Amino acid sequence: MLNVVCLSGTALAFSDEYRAWRMPQRYTGSGGWPASLAHVLDVARSRAADGSRVTSAIFAPGGTAPVRVFLSSPDGVRTRVYLHPDGTPIESSTGSSRDAMSVMLDIHRQLLGGGVGRVVVDVSTVVFVVVLLTGIPLWWPRALKHLRRSLSVRWRGAKAAGRIRDLHVSLGAWSAILLLGIGVTGVLFAYDDTQGVIYRLTGSERPLPAPTSGPALDREADVDAVVAHVREHSPEPESVFFVFASSDSAAVRALVFEKDAPHPSAFDTYYFDQYSGAPLGVLTHASLSSGERIRRALFPWHTGEWTLATKLLWGFVSLLGATFPVTGFLIWLRRRRRASDRRERSAPAARPAVGFAEGVKGLEGTHLSSGS
Repeated sequence: MLNVVCLSGTALAFSDEYRAWRMPQRYTGSGGWPASLAHVLDVARSRAADGSRVTSAIFAPGGTAPVRVFLSSPDGVRTRVYLHPDGTPIESSTGSSRDAMSVMLDIHRQLLGGGVGRVVVDVSTVVFVVVLLTGIPLWWPRALKHLRRSLSVRWRGAKAAGRIRDLHVSLGAWSAILLLGIGVTGVLFAYDDTQGVIYRLTGSERPLPAPTSGPALDREADVDAVVAHVREHSPEPESVFFVFASSDSAAVRALVFEKDAPHPSAFDTYYFDQYSGAPLGVLTHASLSSGERIRRALFPWHTGEWTLATKLLWGFVSLLGATFPVTGFLIWLRRRRRASDRRERSAPAARPAVGFAEGVKGLEGTHLSSGS
């Protein structure tokens, strides 16, 4: 199972690149601030089912991606509309948008097996972390004595079994720490309750509840005025993700991802009243507790989603992780066979079988020689 999880993780490291290659019109060509977000949302509504509500919208002032608007109808039909910043529609899709990477994500999370598959993946991830934690101390004392040999593979003059062992030890030595980070973050994602450990270890408090909107009014906030407020405080962000109110008391949130953010999951959150559009406050990433900042960094640490170079590194290490159960099993199988051979060689030789007639003659000879 670990092989499947690691191989699917390698593929998922490049999901953004895959989708940009398969559907470039959805991810490149028309970034920037929308001329009027209100107009963009009206156009998006016209291309969705009747009564559909806008749930969120994303645009990229500092990138090249078009505006993406997500809508949901009263009967649960979801629609995604892609538009240029001036409101010109590019395309839309309704219903499931599963592609190869969506299937790969399902494999990575639950092996296409629903709840049972999720449990199998979660337990396998825990086993993976335990194996790494126990394997590193076993390897390290030998590495101090034979460091150079442990970090390389002998290709010349080595038998196949020796090469497999060298591959297992040396590649494991180079990748163990990063694999451990990937595995631990995977466990934290698998069991949400474990994330509380982060707050306890750092002595941090959990984030306060989000602000709420005031008394309901017979109007909605001026979305363009909200965008103008965000733009005034953050002129050149990488992207802005608007999450519209899902209840009568919820606030509109604008998640602002800055270009110089420490990682792709770091963002500042602006809150607005859904009726008046009045600013309700801002929660910057820098003002978060250390525990919350660490929690937000879990995803990029799990995926390597900083640059293309880190994605390549994480993807390669994840690929190596898929080989270790195989090479480890082959090493174990060889040692078991060698132990069995040693037991056979050290066992006492069996006495030759004696036939009935020869046994009787032997007894007679013994009787006569005794002189009785």
